[in-house]
Amino acid sequence: MNIKAILSDLDGTLIDFDGKYHEDVPSLIKKIQMKNIQFSLATGRSRVGKVDSVIQELNLSPLHILCGGGMILNWKTE
Repeated sequence: MNIKAILSDLDGTLIDFDGKYHEDVPSLIKKIQMKNIQFSLATGRSRVGKVDSVIQELNLSPLHILCGGGMILNWKTE
């Protein structure tokens, strides 16, 4: 099987309930991306606040599903 993308929820999955991710998360995402696998968010949150900072801090792929599926964000066009 050839994996092309991994989508992750944000709250309680990628970040804890204090809004912080585990120290291993950045290096794990980098390993995933080195295998040409896109790593994106799929969250109920809107773009405002933590979503923007997580995308920037972790250098995530450009496409994300936000607002519980109500919005597709293309980070490259923003």
